[in-house]
Amino acid sequence: MTIPNLLALTQVYGKTTATNIGTAVTVLLSNSLASGKSMKLNSMYLANIDNTTSSRISVDFYRNSISIRLVDRMEISPGDSLIAMDKNSSVYLEEGDSLRCYSDQLNLIHVTLSYDVSQ
Repeated sequence: MTIPNLLALTQVYGKTTATNIGTAVTVLLSNSLASGKSMKLNSMYLANIDNTTSSRISVDFYRNSISIRLVDRMEISPGDSLIAMDKNSSVYLEEGDSLRCYSDQLNLIHVTLSYDVSQ
């Protein structure tokens, strides 16, 4: 597994992705093995789009078959949102790492990620 030298990068791309979250574990962002890349998560926004039902959300960092919880069953009230991560608390995904999420309610939570891909 090669980790790019952040001082000798040849390319850095800024990206944004968004999806709905269900009750099954959803991979939000994954850095494949032998990609030769590093991914820096800059921000993560979670929004409850329902007007009446609260939802509990969990987010984990997954490496080597081990899940490390970043957000644990945080309740998001109807119509509210949560900034789970911002540029001051970024996380790097090395090769083989992923960021995963799930909710106790189906399709009530929208998540938006901003991240950089470096190589």
